[in-house]
Amino acid sequence: MSRIGKRPVVLPAGVKVEAVNGVLTVTGKLGQLARPIPGKLAVEVKDGAATVVLLDKDAGNLYGMYRTILANMVQGVTSGFLRILEIVGVGYKAESRGGALHLALRPDVYKNKGIRYRGERLIRKVGKAAGK
Repeated sequence: MSRIGKRPVVLPAGVKVEAVNGVLTVTGKLGQLARPIPGKLAVEVKDGAATVVLLDKDAGNLYGMYRTILANMVQGVTSGFLRILEIVGVGYKAESRGGALHLALRPDVYKNKGIRYRGERLIRKVGKAAGK
């Protein structure tokens, strides 16, 4: 049994969660998200919190995953998601053209340079000279 699945998801003001006909729907200020849920699970909403409930004890492998999916859906309709990119080194380029982001070159694993997500840890590879 997942300990993550037992934790309730706190619903901020203005967020509405419904589970009808096997479809989980979360509505908030940034829009609406819907996802099918298996018949072995249900979602209960009480006192400003949503909880995933097992209907079949064999569905324990889905318990924690669907609780995390529900928490991510709630975050998506309230504050959205944000990924920050870092450009490390010389000669790398990022530009916005017509609402799309165009990037040049990927991270270099030999020098730890390039374009990557903020906080991403790259494992530096040894060069071919170190193999001798």
